Amino acid sequence: MSWFLNRITWQQQNDVICINTEKDQSLSSSTWGQEDVPKIFAEISCHYEQLSLKSTHEGADRISYEVFWLDSVFWLHFECYSQSIWFEALDATALENITPLYDYLTGNT
Repeated sequence: MSWFLNRITWQQQNDVICINTEKDQSLSSSTWGQEDVPKIFAEISCHYEQLSLKSTHEGADRISYEVFWLDSVFWLHFECYSQSIWFEALDATALENITPLYDYLTGNT
């Protein structure tokens, strides 16, 4: 699944971090589906070793992973219909760490 991380860039938008789908237009709805999300998450968690899984929540079109990073808890959402992936802060501590998380994901640490 390394094709995935090689084609995306992370983008911070206020209090969320999402993938920038404008980098590679081949990340279309035919590229990944809900059945691919566990493999994509495994690639992300393997590449970004400081992220640790707390829990997984599955819905009709969304899989969300609750992850720890430093002393913060974030949701990592995968929405298949819109082909969206984003980190969301779960509390005030995580909100304070959203920019450091972005820096970690982009190698700006």
